[in-house]
Amino acid sequence: FKVFQKQEESKNEVKEESSIFVNVNGVSKSFSQITEEDKEKMNEDEYEKYFEIFLKQNEAS
Repeated sequence: FKVFQKQEESKNEVKEESSIFVNVNGVSKSFSQITEEDKEKMNEDEYEKYFEIFLKQNEAS
């Protein structure tokens, strides 16, 4: 049962990440699709927002 519960939790985390969008150089992109290159393209405000979401996602783990 615990294994099944873990799988469900993982599915929920993926759903949450895929429904969150951040801007990359003014273009909206799914949080889960952000690459290192995207992070380099972000302006300071965009990166701050991305990083806040990143921290929240990692707190939930």
